[in-house]
Amino acid sequence: MKKHFKYCVLALIGCLTLNACGDDEPELPSVPDSEQPGGSVNPNQPVKDPDNTITVNLTNDDDPLDIGKNYYFGIAINRSNNLRGTSFVELVDVGEVAGLGNITEIPSSGWKSEVALMPGHGYVAKYIRNAGAEQEYARIYVMSYLESTSGGIMGAQIKYQCPFEMVISLSATSVNLAADDAEASLTLRYPTQITIAEKPEWLYVSQNELTLIFAATTNHSATPRTGIVKISNSLGSAEITVTQAASANPLFAAGSGTVADPYQIATAAQLSNVRQAPTAHFVQTADIDLASFIDPAGSGWEPIADFCGTYNGRFHKITGLWINRPTTNYVGLFAKATRQPSGEPGNLTGIIVELGERGISGKTMTAAICGMTINNVNISQCSVSGNIIGNGTTSGIANYSYINGGVDQCKVIGNVKDSSNNDNASGIAANATVSNSYFCGTVECQWKAYAFGYEATNCYVVGEKPTGTYVNFSSFRNEHCYGWGNVSEEQMKFKSTYEGWDFTTIWQIADGISYPTLRCFRD
Repeated sequence: MKKHFKYCVLALIGCLTLNACGDDEPELPSVPDSEQPGGSVNPNQPVKDPDNTITVNLTNDDDPLDIGKNYYFGIAINRSNNLRGTSFVELVDVGEVAGLGNITEIPSSGWKSEVALMPGHGYVAKYIRNAGAEQEYARIYVMSYLESTSGGIMGAQIKYQCPFEMVISLSATSVNLAADDAEASLTLRYPTQITIAEKPEWLYVSQNELTLIFAATTNHSATPRTGIVKISNSLGSAEITVTQAASANPLFAAGSGTVADPYQIATAAQLSNVRQAPTAHFVQTADIDLASFIDPAGSGWEPIADFCGTYNGRFHKITGLWINRPTTNYVGLFAKATRQPSGEPGNLTGIIVELGERGISGKTMTAAICGMTINNVNISQCSVSGNIIGNGTTSGIANYSYINGGVDQCKVIGNVKDSSNNDNASGIAANATVSNSYFCGTVECQWKAYAFGYEATNCYVVGEKPTGTYVNFSSFRNEHCYGWGNVSEEQMKFKSTYEGWDFTTIWQIADGISYPTLRCFRD
């Protein structure tokens, strides 16, 4: 109860002791500083106490009273009868005022660790920590001294209100930023703790006492960015328009790289530029042919490393992709992918890859979409056609380093081979949970050959069953999976074979004529 019980009891004692005062003059407090800057309006005309005013008796035993709402905000009266603050707390004496409600401004200077305690005076206290990231203000009014039976001062009866805030007032209502890792600032005319109610994803906003700092990620686009920042406190809100210039050397045609406004990818060069903004969000807006972009005398496509954003291919094709890097680990369109910096899952979706004649050749962790995913990446509605060869965990779509995230509604048409003697090949995704997907082709490995991944649900495989030491649909568990002889090829062309499958929103089939296909693809 923040010691309010103690101070209520002391209020009773104070009333008794005030009636029992002797003829001696009360002991006056020492004055640590002589300059007392003002900061009140109409100080001699009493106004109503503000809402949430609290009245307490505070003794001069140096025992702090926590007056804060959001932080530990301690004030105390020391044995010299000075009002002091605890750690990170400073005070200003604003002079004589008619009451707590007459303290209407937060001073910009004059802050001290302790001030003289004077009846009829108003004070403003502030708690500031972590360069202003944590701040709170209070206003205090000293009603009277508490006197002991011997006539000495034993404390004071005070009123306080916390938080004490002022209407937001800014030096400007717009900010302009350069395209590259830009920063700018605005000034708050009055001290107050503000809340960031709204801002663009590409912008970081922070407060350092009276300064609002705006820092933007690099704009890689040929178009400017514009967004609104809304700030608020208990008394109201304000809006700031933030504009960031277009890049002089854009990597992408348009977009902001955010979830709501992803960078737009329409050319081979722009696809390659994804590696320069690996934390951003992307959407493909056209088919892309890499045949003329990749140097025919080189090692093929350079995998995009350490991607932790999102990429939506929107079912546009990427054709002519080939990689010849048999001594390189983590080979694919993406080398590695992981979750977003925010902690949200990484997402690769709607990517259609048609490999060139050379296919993909890599070492450990080789696949067409992503060589290896780390820590929560979801891959959905992706398609791969062509041949893939690796040497130590090879898959058609991706290889997962941990069993999280997953693969859903994907297809691979081609051949997957792992040439090592002690690892595995998977038609879809090694070490992943795979659902509603299919593999048509051959999967080859001397040791472990799997059609799908770690576990599979509602999947099928078409092609010759491999002859490895360990051969199965998946390495752990399978449910409602078909192919490799557990049903006949003729049965696999009938809807009735596929127990529990969703043929309304996910799958479709020409009953008795062809194998099931996924509705998400155009074919």
